[in-house]
Amino acid sequence: MDITQSTLNEVYRNLKKSFHDGSAEYKPGTDLSMVCQDVPSSGRSNLYPFLDQNYRGWRLWEGAREEKEASVSKYELKNDTYENTLIIPIEDFSDDNASQLPMHGQTVRGMGNGWSELKYTWQMMGLLTNAKCFDGTAYFGTHTYGAGKTKTTVNNKAAAAFSEATFAAALAEAAAWKWPDGIPTRTQFTHIFFGPQSYAAVFDVVGKQFLSAGESNPWYNKVKMVECDLFTGDYAGLIILADCGKMIKPALRQIREDGQIVQTRDPEKVLESRKVKVLGYGRGAYGVTFPHLAYGFGFA
Repeated sequence: MDITQSTLNEVYRNLKKSFHDGSAEYKPGTDLSMVCQDVPSSGRSNLYPFLDQNYRGWRLWEGAREEKEASVSKYELKNDTYENTLIIPIEDFSDDNASQLPMHGQTVRGMGNGWSELKYTWQMMGLLTNAKCFDGTAYFGTHTYGAGKTKTTVNNKAAAAFSEATFAAALAEAAAWKWPDGIPTRTQFTHIFFGPQSYAAVFDVVGKQFLSAGESNPWYNKVKMVECDLFTGDYAGLIILADCGKMIKPALRQIREDGQIVQTRDPEKVLESRKVKVLGYGRGAYGVTFPHLAYGFGFA
């Protein structure tokens, strides 16, 4: 194969198709759309003005209006840049290697598959990594909602391991959470997320219909069990209760530029370096929203 503009363009066309095929073929292990809010991004970062103490804020109008400055906490989520680079030796082109070029296509197909897998992880990583939320502290912990004289506290991290007792305590604690105006947050946990290591512990509490003595389990199906392959490795011992029924979800996934590839198509540069570069590129970020929408077990 001669190294010409035409042949390099044809190679790029085939590799680009391989990348998009691989991206489309990825099938996530678990549907996480219920826990994550997808948000497009058109700049270096996104500012989420609703994620501060001014959220909601309706009150009975008596006297003058009560002014509140927007974006007091300025929750900003900056986009990260990701890369994936493949180098193809010029000999794989010039020697007309009929078997090698298709193999490179499979590699680029894998790059596309890997990008979709990365985006899949972003749906849960803000929660798993205990990312900082609107008040600048770790999501699972103690938080103050409001300012001035109207303040309320939310603690969404369990002090002990998951069990029937700590599950009941989490429900009771969440039922007491309030907004600064005194109205309950009305947190109602709908799902429980966990990994294979925690299946038995979670099933014993909310999966069993009957207890060992034969009586009905009061917690049976209280929340929907979601076993997730992301709860492995460093995150194997974590369990998360989440309220996925509200307008705002516990987690954020922000996409600035979806994954793509470019390729060296200048014959002079290819001949000079004796390699063809396939450059993968994408930008995005993950984050969290309100602490009262989730409750964590096993977080340090």
